[in-house]
Amino acid sequence: RGFRLPIPDNSPPLPVHGQVIRPFGTTLLNGTKSKGITIVTGAAATVVAPHAGQIVFAGRFRSYGKLIIVELPNQGYILIAGMGKINTKVGDQVLVGEPLGEMPTSTLSAPELYFELRKNGHPVNPMLKTSAARHRAPRQG
Repeated sequence: RGFRLPIPDNSPPLPVHGQVIRPFGTTLLNGTKSKGITIVTGAAATVVAPHAGQIVFAGRFRSYGKLIIVELPNQGYILIAGMGKINTKVGDQVLVGEPLGEMPTSTLSAPELYFELRKNGHPVNPMLKTSAARHRAPRQG
């Protein structure tokens, strides 16, 4: 796990504090490209909504484990997987920064969160400021 990508201060919001260990487009062991990013974080770290939207899925899903899917305005979705606990349910409206869940509390290695952004059915790099700018809550004041 030698690769760690620092998160620039001007990057779009991420769902958890940590370091990106697998950037968007990385070639995976099975030869496919990563459609999202993987962030290594601390045990029991709070996972928050990086964009405002509506929860359309919250629960276990295949190898993703505990997964949340948030429908965004303008035909977009975010997928967040790898949590130990989900604190939201289908139908909830969430705002930027609102808690969605927590990372696992006890693991042998640092917990990893998977974060994917899709627009019009296609994966988009969530680290690019322009990919998410339209989905941010307006600034107050």
